[in-house]
Parts: sequence; C-alpha cells; structure tokens
Amino acid sequence: MTFLCSGVWVLLSILVHSSISTVIRDTPNLGTYTHDGVTCFQCPPGTYVDRHCTGDFTYSVCNDCPVGTFQTHYSQATGCSPCQTFCRHDDKMEVVENCTSTHDLKCQCKRGYYLMVVNKFLNTKMCKAFTTCPDGQVVLRNGTSTSDTECGHCPDGQFSRKGQCAVCSSCTEKNLTEVSPCSGTADAQCGQHQLTDTTKASTEVVTRQDLQSNDGADITTIVIPVVCLFAIAVTIVLLVLRLTGQRGKTTIHSDDSPLIQRAFLTNPNSSRKQRTLSGSSISSVRSESIFPDMRDKDVWRNEVFTLLSSRLGTDWKRFMRKLPGNKDYHSTINSRCDQIQQEEANDVREQIYKALNEWSLSNEDDYVKIDSVLDTLYDMYESDQTLYNDVRILSCRLATREKTNTSEECV
Repeated sequence: MTFLCSGVWVLLSILVHSSISTVIRDTPNLGTYTHDGVTCFQCPPGTYVDRHCTGDFTYSVCNDCPVGTFQTHYSQATGCSPCQTFCRHDDKMEVVENCTSTHDLKCQCKRGYYLMVVNKFLNTKMCKAFTTCPDGQVVLRNGTSTSDTECGHCPDGQFSRKGQCAVCSSCTEKNLTEVSPCSGTADAQCGQHQLTDTTKASTEVVTRQDLQSNDGADITTIVIPVVCLFAIAVTIVLLVLRLTGQRGKTTIHSDDSPLIQRAFLTNPNSSRKQRTLSGSSISSVRSESIFPDMRDKDVWRNEVFTLLSSRLGTDWKRFMRKLPGNKDYHSTINSRCDQIQQEEANDVREQIYKALNEWSLSNEDDYVKIDSVLDTLYDMYESDQTLYNDVRILSCRLATREKTNTSEECV
C-alpha cells in the first residue's frame, strides 16, 4: 500500500511540473514572484493583482486596470499607475496616442520641432525648432521628432545648390577661360578665350587702315605695328591658356555614392580632421589614430565606459547607434538596446555600461578603440564639446600613466 501511494505521489509531481513547464514555455514573458512562501505567476500588462495565489506556480487573481490607469509589464503590483492627463515638458508637444490600460499618454514635439534633453540627470526636456542650414551648407539628415537637422559642407570639387551638392564645372573641358573659381556656394564662372576678342580687334584695325590707304600713307607703317600687336596678343593668350590649364586640373569625385553622403559633417573652422559620413551612422574607421598607442582596450575601456555611463543619460541609445561597428552590430543594435533597457530597468548607468561592453566584445579591433568613442562624441555634441573634452583628458591621463602616449591631443 505504501509503495502504491509513493508511486501515485511521484506521478502527480511529474504531471504538475510538466504542466508548469508547459505554461512557462507557452508564455515566455510570464514571470513569478513569492508571497507568503508561495510562488505565484505575475499578472500580465494592463492588469493588477487583486488576490495573491495560494499554491505554488498558480495564477493570482488579476483584474483589469481601471479607466485612467495603466500597467506596462508583467508584475505583482496590486494597483495600476495613473495616466498623464497632458503632455509635459513643453507647450509645443502634442498627443500622438491616448493612454490605454497597457501604456501611458504618448506625446511628441509638433512638426518643425525636436525633443532636446536640457538636463540629463533631472530628465527635463524641451521642444526646439529645427536648425536651418546656413549658406554654403547642405542638409545631411532631416530632423525628426527626437533629433535636429544635421548640416554639413560639400567636399572639394563640389558646391551647394538648392540644398544639394553638385559637381563644379570645368572650364577647360568646355575650352573656356575660368573667370571665377568654384566656391562652397557658387559654381565656377567661365568665359570666352581672349584670343577671339584680340583677333576681332586686330581685324577691325586692319580694315579701318585699308579704307584710309587712299590718303597716300605708306602701307608698311600700318602692317608692321599690326603684326607686332597680333604677335604680342597671341603670346599673352598662350600664357593665359597654360596657366588656366594647370589650374583647371581638378580631381572630380567619381564614386557612385550619392553626393549628399560624401558631404563633410564638420565645422570648417575646426582644427580637427574632416570625417565623411557613410550611411545613417558613423560606420567608417579613421585611418589615422589620435591615440595610436592605446590599442590595448583594457587600458581605457573600464574607466572611459564608467565616465560615459555617468554622463550620457537618456541619450545613450543614440550614442550606441552612432558608434562604428560591423553589419551584424548595426542590424541588431536597436532591438538589443531595448532588451538591455528592460533587463536593467531603473538603472540607466548599468544599461549604458552593459551596452558599451557588448559593443567592445562584438566588434573587430579596428572599430573598438578610444578614437571611435571620441569621434562619436564629437559628432553627436558638435555644439557642446564638454563631454568630448572630458573623455579626451581622461584618455590622455591613462596614456600618460601607461607611458604610451605620443598623441598631439595631449600636448
């Protein structure tokens, strides 16, 4: 009898655990929590716990969130959060989606504005009007509800026309003389060669003198000066053609990528070397390193990542998207950032450090270097280089400590 009871108990245990495994497998987002020593399943989004479960791995009694409240995750919360009744931060924001039982009121800046973080630590934001690109610059990327318009300069051999980069005209290819060179805002101006006008003027002189030959003047006193003038004019024109021919040998960009993607995203007055964009993020690696001796990631990774974790704040996802990396990295970075945010909820510093660490482990050494971090900071915060300078100073200190620094950045 005892043996029979033991067998029945083992069978029931197997069935219960099998049932629990099936539930967890079929609902991968379903979590558990402990209440009074009993393990209960959490309530799904849009609901709250009305009564806790009384048996291990059973469901609590879940009720729908009342109107005007919401719950975004599986939880053991015994109540729902109240919905926002208006868009905060700025009067230039508008509602894009009303509050539901599973999410709060959703807002975004009105058309022509983007959401800018004023204080990362206090999470204060405001809507700011899109930047208008000044004369001589072109729009590299249109503004969105969360990012400003990005402006840049056309590369050498091109000029801006109606907000786009166009290739400068070559006067020599048209057999013309360059009157004014191509600039950042205007195409080269070409004109007719001086030879044409000189020949015409010489012809007119000879014709007028021929008409007056009946006055008895000696024909030699007319022809000789005309021939000399003509020879001098031809000599001048040949010199001009030679000079303009050398000046006109301008290299024209011949790659097939759109001109807008070859524009430089940099301030022309900056002392830093210009960098080109490639696609929607900085995916190219600079050939000349400003910290060539800091190849060992262990020298800088821990301290620099810690500094970035305390300073990037809510802007960290955009920073991760702009970091250079391989194709796999850029194809998964958006979804991975969202996952990290859920895994490390309520701890922004840990989210940033975890994302940076994965970047350094999942990419090749050519991408993972201190120059990639500095270039990304420089391009993200072009108007405020405070964080860039702090990371640069820290890098110089680390390089000096390791006795590897040869960078002009630290002089």
